[in-house]
Amino acid sequence: MKKKIGMEIIKILILICFSVFLLLFALYYSIGGFSNLMFLSYFKQPLIIVLNFIPILLTIFFIYILFKKISLSILLTSLIYIPLTLVNYFKIALRNDPLLIEDFIYIKEAFNMQKNYTLNFRICQIFFN
Repeated sequence: MKKKIGMEIIKILILICFSVFLLLFALYYSIGGFSNLMFLSYFKQPLIIVLNFIPILLTIFFIYILFKKISLSILLTSLIYIPLTLVNYFKIALRNDPLLIEDFIYIKEAFNMQKNYTLNFRICQIFFN
């Protein structure tokens, strides 16, 4: 019984540690093209840390409770947050505009527009242009 409780505590600590890793990843890449001083400024306001940490933690624990597998909860949570973080990073870096909820509406529009156009790329153009 004690061994089982000890294993559950270890699993919970692993999930919390990975949530902290995802939090730091998301905060670091949320600066876009700005300096690292912006990243460090997040730690001056604890509320920023808490409000960014809670959704990640809730997601990872929800998936863990649902499937009872640490690896699956880490994988699925990563597949949710890492792409969103990277899209936000590139949107800030390229357009100086963060990822917003409205941007998800434009995904459907982009797929509809894609049907009207064709783009022809050569591999050498993509890598050496």
